[in-house]
Amino acid sequence: MGGFFAIFVVVYGVIALSHIAMQMLLGHLEHVGQRRREYGSETPSVTVVVPAFNEDPELLHRCLVLSTGRITKRSTSWLSTTDRETSLI
Repeated sequence: MGGFFAIFVVVYGVIALSHIAMQMLLGHLEHVGQRRREYGSETPSVTVVVPAFNEDPELLHRCLVLSTGRITKRSTSWLSTTDRETSLI
C-alpha cells in the first residue's frame, strides 16, 4: 500500500509542476505579445472613472483638477457617472 501512495504522490507532483510551468510559459508569451502589439493613437492608456452621487459640485471640481495634475499622459479619457447617466468629460 505504501508503494502505491508514493507513486501517486510522485505522479501528482509531476503533473502539478508541469501545470505551473505551462502557466508561466503561457503568461510570459502573452506578456511579450502585448508589449509588441501597437495600439492606435486614439486608444486611451488611462481611463479615470469618477463616481458621484449627490456630491457638492465644488468638491467634484477639486477632485477632477487634482486628478488631472497627477496624470501626465496625453491619452487619458475621463468618465463621470451619476445615479442616472454616464458622460464622457
